[in-house]
Amino acid sequence: MEKNKSNLFLMELMICILFFALASAVCIQMFAKAGRLSQSSVDESHAVGCAQSAASAFFSGMGESEAIAGFYPYADISADGLTQYYGADWQECSVKEYEAGNAAYRLELTVSREDSMVYGRIRIGSCGSDSAPIYELTVRVHSPNRLETSAPVSIRSRGAKTGKLISRIIPEGRAVL
Repeated sequence: MEKNKSNLFLMELMICILFFALASAVCIQMFAKAGRLSQSSVDESHAVGCAQSAASAFFSGMGESEAIAGFYPYADISADGLTQYYGADWQECSVKEYEAGNAAYRLELTVSREDSMVYGRIRIGSCGSDSAPIYELTVRVHSPNRLETSAPVSIRSRGAKTGKLISRIIPEGRAVL
């Protein structure tokens, strides 16, 4: 009879240990998921801040890639926008650091023009993965007097004897001589 009681106690003890093992496994998974959600929230918060900063640069530069590039000294600049890389701590990285594998996030600003509107598409995502972006923002600015030309334009200024070439065109349509 005594042996039967000890077997029953041992069986009860094994069931309790199994129950606590399962409960601890569930708790560990919940803590791991909470950590991933926390990191995802931090990444999204930083991405929103970077997108807002890029949108502000887009508005202040009236959508001109050269003007926007002044705000991003480490960016990879192309004719239709720019790409800025960030490290795991959301600090700006250069293209060389990206090529060395030190960049974790990428901001892409694509600029397109249609009539007098300039559109900007800002996408922020992880480097090295083609998954969905962390954050995406579309902006536009109206540039009514924008001169569309690929050749230098000659104009005469008041008091000038000869025409001068425009060195750059400000988006509002004023020419800087």
